Amino acid sequence: MSFSTYRSHRGAVFAKAKLTGPDDSPAMTSITRHVEEKDRWLAAIRSAVSAEGGSAGKLVIYIHGYNNSYDEALETAEKVRRSYRYTVPTVLLSWPSRANGQGYVFDEASIGWAQQYNSRIITDLAEVATDITIVSHSMGARALVQGVLDLDARRPDLARHVKRLVMASPDMDRHRVLRDGGEIDSLLAFGRPEGGAGERRDIVVYTSGQDRPIQLSRMAHGYARLGSTECKYSVDYQDRDVPKPQSDDCHATRQRDNFWIIDTSRSPGPDSDVWRHSDVFDSCTGRADLRAFLMGYHDRPWRQRLDWEKRPDWHETPAWKDRVGWRLVDDPTLERDGVCVEWVPD
Repeated sequence: MSFSTYRSHRGAVFAKAKLTGPDDSPAMTSITRHVEEKDRWLAAIRSAVSAEGGSAGKLVIYIHGYNNSYDEALETAEKVRRSYRYTVPTVLLSWPSRANGQGYVFDEASIGWAQQYNSRIITDLAEVATDITIVSHSMGARALVQGVLDLDARRPDLARHVKRLVMASPDMDRHRVLRDGGEIDSLLAFGRPEGGAGERRDIVVYTSGQDRPIQLSRMAHGYARLGSTECKYSVDYQDRDVPKPQSDDCHATRQRDNFWIIDTSRSPGPDSDVWRHSDVFDSCTGRADLRAFLMGYHDRPWRQRLDWEKRPDWHETPAWKDRVGWRLVDDPTLERDGVCVEWVPD
């Protein structure tokens, strides 16, 4: 089965992919077969989610970004799946990207066109699984954010089934997401930010000052992107004049429980290319940090905290006193002979 890079009036198509390869190694081949009915597709997922074992009740959803073919998105979805200690059923939400570097405007329009379908599927999946993690890359963060906000608003009884959100290199407006009362505050509180203390989602954002596609997106949109650490184009205009090295820390934001925003600029991996748009998937430290987050470990030695106490250069900007961010620092124990060593908790 193949997927078109163009939209279709038929709407969502449901399929099952089988990936094969050596044990404990990335898949080398895949076969995707069409599933005629959504109910059959959901029944298969319900069966997988209900299976006994370390992953019982868990489901992962991956949403790809701009300039991705189906096969490329499937490859990254498998990397996400392999981040778990146990086999976890994984769903790829594949929308019609042109899979072309010059197709940014088309992709931006198409992910918006696909939002209604993506929101419905996220809601459907929340009915069959009770412990869902959604991972997005690049432009896919837009579908993640709106899809979960739609779930929270329309089905608050299912909202708490989506427990973790991961946004890698998110191509969204930074201020819109991080401002007080913005989308992060709503997502953390299951759509009820005014509700005060209580159960909260875990959310991690991976950002970078070396991400070339995010830099190009900022040029197209005029203001800082969530996937960037730079200060020069911040909506907080006082941040635009802060000196180096503070000007590399503009991802730092108000302290929020269960929220981490992490700079991967200093953590390129052996598989990284000049675009640096996938550090968290390509670098050994990035992969380890994602794995730790998915397993509930948030205080790792390679994750450096940035705050008022640890960053004296911030003291020239009093408004930064309550900000906090993080930065990945390469851990040599996570790589051996150019190959990533799989991190496991002590």
